[in-house]
Amino acid sequence: MSEQTPLQIQEWPQDPISGRLLTGHLIQLGLGRPELYSKILASRADVIVFRITPERSHWIPLRPELIERVLVTHSSQYGKRSPGYERLRKILGHGIVTKEGTEWKQSQKLLGRYFGLTQIDSRESELRAHVRDTLSEVLTEPHSIPIGPLMSRIALELFARYLLRLDDRAKTDRLRRALDGIFRRFVLWQKFPSPLTIRLFGDYSFAFNHLTGTFVELIQSIVQAMPENHPLRASYREAGIGDAGLQGDLRNLLIAGHDTSANVLQFALYEFARRPEFQAQARTSTPFLEDWILETLRLYPAIANFGRSAFTDDTWGETSIRKGDSVAVSPFLLHRMERFFPDALRFDPLRPQDSKRWSEEAFIPFGKGARSCVGRGFALREMKWILSEILESYDITLSSPEISETDLYPYTTLQSRNPIRLKFSRRIGRPGMPNHHD
Repeated sequence: MSEQTPLQIQEWPQDPISGRLLTGHLIQLGLGRPELYSKILASRADVIVFRITPERSHWIPLRPELIERVLVTHSSQYGKRSPGYERLRKILGHGIVTKEGTEWKQSQKLLGRYFGLTQIDSRESELRAHVRDTLSEVLTEPHSIPIGPLMSRIALELFARYLLRLDDRAKTDRLRRALDGIFRRFVLWQKFPSPLTIRLFGDYSFAFNHLTGTFVELIQSIVQAMPENHPLRASYREAGIGDAGLQGDLRNLLIAGHDTSANVLQFALYEFARRPEFQAQARTSTPFLEDWILETLRLYPAIANFGRSAFTDDTWGETSIRKGDSVAVSPFLLHRMERFFPDALRFDPLRPQDSKRWSEEAFIPFGKGARSCVGRGFALREMKWILSEILESYDITLSSPEISETDLYPYTTLQSRNPIRLKFSRRIGRPGMPNHHD
């Protein structure tokens, strides 16, 4: 591999005398501790390496060409068999996110037909109407709410309507409750991976089997209730995968898709609440709203970190990567690097249109290469429609403290230390909406 400039490698811990033990640093990294991520950014390194044993290392590449190598040009040498991924696999089961080889290619092809922009846009009126109905039902008068649960509900209902044509509120509510339980336990395990939490809250073999069992049963009942000629069900049967394959892929998509979109939406609304002067501009300019979403994806990426494992030996410049080494790709870190995004910690919706302050090669909110998110087109459309409907009907203000960098925990998904609370007040004179004053 040729490099324009030598790689700056930073081994961790930096100071073996005064620094904490290596295991402590790895625990901090796994827990998403903001302090360690801040130190990594301050190091200005191209690669961070944790020497786990003399034979095994954990690498964090922070140059786009290295990430391109891992995810695109040499992706066959790097797979998803990392320790964190194996824990996540217990939730995801066997579906498009966890499949490999020809199985994955087949699912990617089948689902790709349903995530084309033309087909997505053909459902815009129906899906936006559902957002309006939900907002009118929930936000009946000016009040403050934690925004995360509402965004989670809307994102799941839109996805279920679009892909499954499911408009059964009782079933989507049951899906949402099961998903919420799964994610609460998964995040808790990431925060506190200890024997104590296993005793108090149950380990994967017990709690997750129960929760995911309920979730899987719901998906099975939804698929079995589909008409024989339902386009999605029929295409899976024609491909020889059948209902079992469709259920596995839907399990992956529902778990991986709705929560990530909901996270980005809550941060986008948080930034609108912090900057109310931009709300009017977003109501009248679709390109401005789209740039707002891009900047949100940069500063608050849906997937903060994801792992790979080296299947064979490799070299990055003069650096040797050994078979069995783990590699962490971190959109959270890459999107915060000054060399790619000057003044990187500041949210600026004008940034995406300024090539001096925006690096396309360093912007990877949906991953990169063939294994990037199959539903990214739907996610971008969905976020635009939901934000547009909210802004057209409501003024948004912040009713919880502002978030600092130390409040952000980049687990697999980005989490805020405390719930984000926003206040929604109906805009006066909004057609078809009751008028309210604060």
